[in-house]
Amino acid sequence: MTVQQLLSLVPDRLLAGLALETGVDHYSKKLQGAVLFKLLLHCLLTHKDNSLRGMAPAYESLVFRMLNPHQGSLAISSLSERLSTINEAFFERLYQHCVRLYRQHLGPRRADWVLIDSTIVALSAKLLHVGYRLRGGDAEHLRQLKFTIAYSNGIAEMVNFYSDQRHNSENLALRETTLQQARLDPFTIKIFDRGVTARHTYDVLTEKGIVFVSMLHPRAKHDAIESHPPAGRWPLLTGTLEIYSDVW
Repeated sequence: MTVQQLLSLVPDRLLAGLALETGVDHYSKKLQGAVLFKLLLHCLLTHKDNSLRGMAPAYESLVFRMLNPHQGSLAISSLSERLSTINEAFFERLYQHCVRLYRQHLGPRRADWVLIDSTIVALSAKLLHVGYRLRGGDAEHLRQLKFTIAYSNGIAEMVNFYSDQRHNSENLALRETTLQQARLDPFTIKIFDRGVTARHTYDVLTEKGIVFVSMLHPRAKHDAIESHPPAGRWPLLTGTLEIYSDVW
């Protein structure tokens, strides 16, 4: 798919509406939100290693002028300042719109589950001015950021960014992202790993009627209420699993 074909899925009237809704162009006449979106998309798809130094000449190129007619040049400092202060809500709303378009395109082929997991990015405090630090240990000089991602149908349908110390706990980060994803898409099965350890988190999801699959710690306290006999003999074998019991 070319840049022009991709941009045809995001019409100018939508970009104008989102810009008005988020106020992204309030103090900018040249590097408006729609222009930056088109420039970023163009550079990501046409440049192997995208950077500010590559985006500035790309803005002045004939190819980009065909996508977005304009006059004049672009200074790297102006581009850098605009990217650092732009209202990110514009891009968030735009991404959510693209996810909805993709879901509609899938139709009945959509998966009925979503994977939710976190990853942590750590950088030196000299380079990163946001994020939290873990006291003690070898990583105390680093700032850490957590990205909790809801992934389904081949794309990240939701990405949450956490920079507070309290979100170092997956009981909080996974719970908040799962609840948020469930409000947008209540019927899919939520799947996450053993990061959730608090029974309160399980209680909250259950009380809200959210269907989920998780990994319980082997030493977690529980009561066996009812055992379901197998159709054949234990263990039941699948293509990837050996099932030794089925207990409520």
